[in-house]
Amino acid sequence: MRNPTLMLLVCLAAPALANDPLAGLGDPTRPFGGGAAPVRSAGPVLQSTMVSEHGASAVISGQTVSVGARVAGGEVVAIRPYEVVIRRGGRDQTLRMVPRLSKERGTTEVVVE
Repeated sequence: MRNPTLMLLVCLAAPALANDPLAGLGDPTRPFGGGAAPVRSAGPVLQSTMVSEHGASAVISGQTVSVGARVAGGEVVAIRPYEVVIRRGGRDQTLRMVPRLSKERGTTEVVVE
């Protein structure tokens, strides 16, 4: 048995849905740029650090590491909150999750290294 009220509502709503003036608008929650390709880093990417009284570890480019581990052609020499130091060929590279901030005389400046 069919519900006549439901059938009537479907018949009346169909033309209204077909002529929807907002149908051509994009999704307002879609990120700006739409289908732009994600930005890839040329080197290792620090994704997380875990520092506690029992030790420290970090996730670099999807690999969980601790001090002394080999990653990206170097050795992890320090893990601190939000940063990891990798030594390659006698040179240190500091990976940061957030840029270092420098506060001077009431202003905040982002330091890019």
